[in-house]
Amino acid sequence: DARKKAGNYPAVLTGQVFSRLSAAEGLLCLNIEQPGNSMCHDYKVRFCCPKPVEPDCDGRWTSYRRTPPRQARDTKQDLLLETIIGMGGRYRKQCRNPTAVYARTIDGHIPADQSGQVLMYYDTTHGFLCRDGQQTPRRTKCVDYEVKFCC
Repeated sequence: DARKKAGNYPAVLTGQVFSRLSAAEGLLCLNIEQPGNSMCHDYKVRFCCPKPVEPDCDGRWTSYRRTPPRQARDTKQDLLLETIIGMGGRYRKQCRNPTAVYARTIDGHIPADQSGQVLMYYDTTHGFLCRDGQQTPRRTKCVDYEVKFCC
């Protein structure tokens, strides 16, 4: 939904020319493309995103475990890690053979695979791993995640 800020009119009713106006690309209005040397109005755009869907679980989900907060990470290894083995063996006792893993950001509950971050591992064999050093741009850090397993 794209609307003119002043008056809250739908963008398509303003009579302006748009280089882009779609759900996939958003809104792009260029002053040079406007008739009569007019300027683009100020617009606001909002997107409707589907709600995240957890994978199916034939058993039961463990409770969420938070990955170590950014300030508590081992700076030598620069890792954000949640694995079945790396959690002090607690999940290994609770969940010997996980059939699914689900990780999401703590802030916003965005599924890890939709976070835009590079994930080294996100599977039932290794668990979940986001490494700060593999993010782009280079100095970007992994956000804080929470992870659960289906047993």
